[in-house]
Amino acid sequence: MAKAICFLVILKNVHSLWRLKILVHWEKYGLPSTIHAFEISRRTLFNWKARFDKGDRKPEALNPKKRTPQRKRKRIWDTKILEEIKRLREKYPNLGAEKIYPLLLDFTDAGGIEKCPSSSTIERLIVDMGGLRRSSQKISHFGKAKKW
Repeated sequence: MAKAICFLVILKNVHSLWRLKILVHWEKYGLPSTIHAFEISRRTLFNWKARFDKGDRKPEALNPKKRTPQRKRKRIWDTKILEEIKRLREKYPNLGAEKIYPLLLDFTDAGGIEKCPSSSTIERLIVDMGGLRRSSQKISHFGKAKKW
């Protein structure tokens, strides 16, 4: 585990040192030479230089930043819909999202709920709720559960 952490620290330093090398080349040979030699846009060079100057001219200031979003969207659906999906999966454990969709569509129409989730959204909701499966069962071509 310690080796992996050291490797990640070295890897980040490799990125910052490579960027620092490019900035040194820029100061020594000029902007057109740097753009041609490293195939990096002018805007990127100015961004790296600003980050380097803002970070007290330390190479760590050039480390790559996180790319993950700060806020992720959440699936917010009516609790009645979620309860109906749970009920259907308890009654029919092997029923997939494609076959739950028409049953849920009838439920939303009868209940006066405006929107019904699509089959792909139903799949995601089932996964979010933990799969909602008691145990995986294989069904024979007669429609009965196979015995192991």
